[in-house]
Amino acid sequence: MKFPVPLLRALLLATAFAACARDAAAQNLPDRAVVLDPLGNHAADTNGFAWLNAMQLYGEFSRYSNGSGAHHRWNAKSGGFIEFARWDSTWSIGMMGTMEMVADAASDIGFNPRAIFWEEGILASVRLNHDAAFQFGYMHRCKHDVDNLEPYLYSNRIEQYTLIYSGLTTRLLLRPRLVADGPVQLFASAAARNDAFLHLYDERHPQEAERTGRNMYTLADALNLTARIDARPHDARYGLHLSAGSMLSLFGSGTDLGGRWRNLQIETAVPFVELGLDLFNPRAGAFTVFARGEWQRDGAIDPFTTAARLFAVGIRATNWQTMW
Repeated sequence: MKFPVPLLRALLLATAFAACARDAAAQNLPDRAVVLDPLGNHAADTNGFAWLNAMQLYGEFSRYSNGSGAHHRWNAKSGGFIEFARWDSTWSIGMMGTMEMVADAASDIGFNPRAIFWEEGILASVRLNHDAAFQFGYMHRCKHDVDNLEPYLYSNRIEQYTLIYSGLTTRLLLRPRLVADGPVQLFASAAARNDAFLHLYDERHPQEAERTGRNMYTLADALNLTARIDARPHDARYGLHLSAGSMLSLFGSGTDLGGRWRNLQIETAVPFVELGLDLFNPRAGAFTVFARGEWQRDGAIDPFTTAARLFAVGIRATNWQTMW
């Protein structure tokens, strides 16, 4: 069954409009485009207490366009979660994480790894009802250079850029639910996540690079809202989705915990917009081909703050129920 042409046009127009957005750059969060939801897998429900009840992994690989940031050509991600304990299918404690590697084309084979973004933490999930859950815990995020030698060979100076932005995370999940029925069904989902940052580190070499862009030591908090619409022919195992994120970041006037919450300045952003074709088994895995626009205040590869407006085309393999 074919998708209605007006719906397809609307999805494409929304993606094109977002791709034209300016001054809408955000911090780079490795898991920005995928929501991890252990309790979304009702096939793993229990009647009592269970250890090591579930584990799911996902992988993604994409290529940035030639017009993207100077240090971006390839992107590879892997991530997922392991559920350590579950109580009556209403509470869950697990470890979640994502690793993202960014490569440019400055090598003989056109693939030159430049940076790794790492994210890991412990999150507890509580099921509010069949369609909603709440998560809370601590997430550690960091960015490290892969190879510092080549910038030295090019510029005859040491370049290094290391970031840590870790803290308390809370998130409300509104799982995909049917909002319009018919030959083509529409499903909607959303998530609201707040990160209160406690441990921050921002080291750049050469020293003059520290005077460029926002100093991460003053980052107090970030609120991320993501939304997704899925369009699927009735009873089909394929569909289209349009997803997007919105970020609100709070920066203070000092670097200590109290100072980060004084004289707050708020910056808003649109971290990503994604249009994808999904092939899925409702009880198992999903395979997605996507086109995604991304906007980052700092690509976090060059120590001199450089905003990145990126366009990527790629593929992603996930679990249908616990990753959306």
